[in-house]
Amino acid sequence: MTTTDPKRLIELDGIRGFGALVVVLFHYVHLITRQSPPGPLKHIADYLGWTIGIMDLFFILSGFLIAGVLYDVRTSPNFFRVFYLRRILRIFPLYYAVVGAFLITRLAVWAAVTTGISEGEAMHWLIQRPVGQLNATDGRWLASYLLYLQNLAMAYAGEYGAYWLSPTWSLAVEEQFYLGLPLLIRYVPPQHLRLVVGGFIVAAPLLRFGLALTPYNNPTAQYVLTPLRFDALGFGVLTALLYRDPAAWSWLEQQRRWWWALIALTSGWLWLLYSRRLSFYAPAQIATFYFAQAVAYTMLFWLVLTHRAGRLAGFFRWWGFVRVGEFSYGLYLLHVPVLGLAHAVVFGTAPHLQTLPRIAVTIGAAGLVLALAKLSWECFEKPFIRRGQQFRYDSPT
Repeated sequence: MTTTDPKRLIELDGIRGFGALVVVLFHYVHLITRQSPPGPLKHIADYLGWTIGIMDLFFILSGFLIAGVLYDVRTSPNFFRVFYLRRILRIFPLYYAVVGAFLITRLAVWAAVTTGISEGEAMHWLIQRPVGQLNATDGRWLASYLLYLQNLAMAYAGEYGAYWLSPTWSLAVEEQFYLGLPLLIRYVPPQHLRLVVGGFIVAAPLLRFGLALTPYNNPTAQYVLTPLRFDALGFGVLTALLYRDPAAWSWLEQQRRWWWALIALTSGWLWLLYSRRLSFYAPAQIATFYFAQAVAYTMLFWLVLTHRAGRLAGFFRWWGFVRVGEFSYGLYLLHVPVLGLAHAVVFGTAPHLQTLPRIAVTIGAAGLVLALAKLSWECFEKPFIRRGQQFRYDSPT
């Protein structure tokens, strides 16, 4: 077993970069072709719907990294203060910059529509609200974005709100989860921690099953509510704990054939559900679908980390994935606004891929957002990260 700090595992940057590129592919192809007429591109885009499950890989990776850091410093006197200050300086600046840009654009479009300068149609896809009015509903959505509660607003409404900020549901899930995780790691005895985390993992599919039996169930709620994502996040936390136990990690390394078998089994079940048009209102289907995704991506994660000299780990060490992994946070937050704005500026309508010029603009938007995300990382995010690193965990007295 390696004792390398998980933050220094280059494969993790590669996994993050790979996942971010898959998210961009999902939104740039699948999302904007769902309403397109039948055709070869529509057929391909439909199958890319599978890629929506990549969020489980992000949750596993995040749980692994954050839980590992917390576990290593759990006895520090300034444990909570340093963790939350570092978290705020890493996540908040770019997030609130993107929310602020959305609000300014929203107000500008509203003013243009109100004064008759424009009908606002070009921006409607990004804003996802009647652009000629501001009302209490807009205020509630904005409050949810400011408080990292948009996943609750989305679950209640049964939709994702403004496309500009639609990817931020996952940030809300993580921030809500990490409000409680430090308490868990700080106060639960280490010998009981795995059992408690295992309870969270088991609870997620049971909660999905229970929600599906209620009149409040909808596909969006099943996807974005934090307790319903405890399995993927919990698997990440559990992996961090196992990684720090030499005997447990050695056992995982010896069982790799079983992890491959579990990937095959869960992938088969996922294919069956997806090919038969999964019902988000069937309790057993929805409960097992997301759990199977979490298991499959956890096994992938284990296979990478238990054999770092293997081809699978080498795949994630590819320099392109690693480079993108460095600025994946900015890529995740910026890719939808850049896509919508590019099509609005060039064509004056929502994005689609039905003509070659449209495809060219979409490809151009992808290149532009990669450059913007890299620029954000170097010039905007890094200074805040360096500031956060100045806060250090004290050793126990």
